[in-house]
Amino acid sequence: MSRNAGPALGADRVGGPRTIQAFRELGALDVLELLKIPFLLGDGVALVAPGTPEVPLKLERQQTHPDGTLQLTYTCTDSRCVGSAR
Repeated sequence: MSRNAGPALGADRVGGPRTIQAFRELGALDVLELLKIPFLLGDGVALVAPGTPEVPLKLERQQTHPDGTLQLTYTCTDSRCVGSAR
């Protein structure tokens, strides 16, 4: 999620909608890494709550793994992501 959080918080590889929202509220969401796993689901899990303002992200990296998982890395430099609460 945030490079500044570091591995001590475990935020470099784990998280979900609540983690994303917490980092946004802290103004500490500078990197967002998503894994798209190739499974069909009836309903997906929303990454943000309904009504959450949109924030532009820039795709920095994409990698396809042998099992078909797609790893996407985005950065956010918008003031709604980083710096607003620092």
